[in-house]
Amino acid sequence: MQCARILLVTAAPGVDAATLLRTVEERGVPGASFHACEATGVSSSHLMARDYESAAAGMATTIDRWVACLARREGLCVLEGHVLPSTARDAFARHHVDGHILVVDGAHADSDAPLAMGELLSLPSADRARWATDLRTEARALELPVLDLSPRDIGAAVDALHAHIATLAAV
Repeated sequence: MQCARILLVTAAPGVDAATLLRTVEERGVPGASFHACEATGVSSSHLMARDYESAAAGMATTIDRWVACLARREGLCVLEGHVLPSTARDAFARHHVDGHILVVDGAHADSDAPLAMGELLSLPSADRARWATDLRTEARALELPVLDLSPRDIGAAVDALHAHIATLAAV
């Protein structure tokens, strides 16, 4: 039996990875399915802190549930969500999936910009800045690929994201 493959696409606050992924999905990628993890970390931190021991525990529980569900699927599952890479890697290991992570970052990342999802539930600016720093630190430490939007227009960013997903889906 082949191990499930999951690509987590996670982004710094203010980077609208969901829109980029919807555009890639509309173009089509053979062998890939797209999923949005709407209750992860940044946008619902206050609710997670209320419902779990902490926002981090809520994030871990949510990504774990998504990975468990997607682990039963065939092909490449592309999951968008605000999740720290170390948390996703732990879930990948627990569910024995071939997990990949792509971090989307760049000039559009702004700790004061509204999030694409859950704007009313967003973190204060200082917490969002800390989240972005943690995300960038983990990306460097884990040597993860980063799609940097700074030098790109949206069309070029979509092209780069499409190529990255198509390469993984073709494996």
